[in-house]
Amino acid sequence: MNKVLAEICKEKGLTDEEIKRLVKERPNQVSAEFSMLNGLKEKELLDDKFSVSIIHSDTPDGIMAALINKKVIELIFEGSIVFMAEVEDVDVSNEVKLQRSLGNFMQVVAKELLKGSKETTFFAPIGGYKYMTYLGYVAGALFGYPSGYMYEKDQELLVVPPIPIEINFDLIAKNKNFIANLLKTGQ
Repeated sequence: MNKVLAEICKEKGLTDEEIKRLVKERPNQVSAEFSMLNGLKEKELLDDKFSVSIIHSDTPDGIMAALINKKVIELIFEGSIVFMAEVEDVDVSNEVKLQRSLGNFMQVVAKELLKGSKETTFFAPIGGYKYMTYLGYVAGALFGYPSGYMYEKDQELLVVPPIPIEINFDLIAKNKNFIANLLKTGQ
């Protein structure tokens, strides 16, 4: 897909300089991901150098959208590094695959969130399928990360504080057999 994006850019005459010019001309029309980063920068909540994880579906549209965002973000926010994390087996027309992909999505979100610290990580579950966005907010809140929402019309950034819930994962892991037995007897 990287080659496809490069070919499309070449065919359309979209050099790095031309992309920078277009983004500068219409920053509010790039993408929700870009708008979120721009909002963080305007509120002085973004370091000069930062990393971004784009979680995307394994669909052609999901992959291409992630690649385009990666290219634009790394061009405009010099020194930034964009990582891409893929959620496999996304098929909204197949209920079994959909349920499996939700589990995959939550695993990817947890993995990406746990790479950062609560003091330096800003979580913005945007774009893609609405049900994944919703689950992303829930996961972020449960892990104690602030999340962001961008009002598209006014490009106003809203910071959503995490839900003040504390989960003792060590205690759960320590008592996993007991919990499993409780779940079995409750069926």
